[in-house]
Amino acid sequence: MKEKLKIDNDYYTLANKLYDELGDGVSKKKFIIGVSGESGSGKSTTGFCLNNVLENKGHKVMYLQMDDYFKLPAASNHQNRLQDLANIGPQEVNLALMQNHLNDFLEDR
Repeated sequence: MKEKLKIDNDYYTLANKLYDELGDGVSKKKFIIGVSGESGSGKSTTGFCLNNVLENKGHKVMYLQMDDYFKLPAASNHQNRLQDLANIGPQEVNLALMQNHLNDFLEDR
């Protein structure tokens, strides 16, 4: 079960600032924005709000969350990380599936 996002106006203020920072990049036909940071830093909420800002400004958006690409469910993945730091890294993620989804986006599929 996905965690419900807690959204306050500060996140929409940030998303609007990010949109403004994109400048002419927003006029490109297609582009990919990555949001990174530590666990609990607000990546999902920032991405969700930016998605809404882009859609409200008339852009077609495909929103992908990293959590959807972990091989284990979130709670299990967290426990796996706690057991051994060697469990942290690209091996946690279904990179092939993510690449397929990005290719689908880039090819209008």
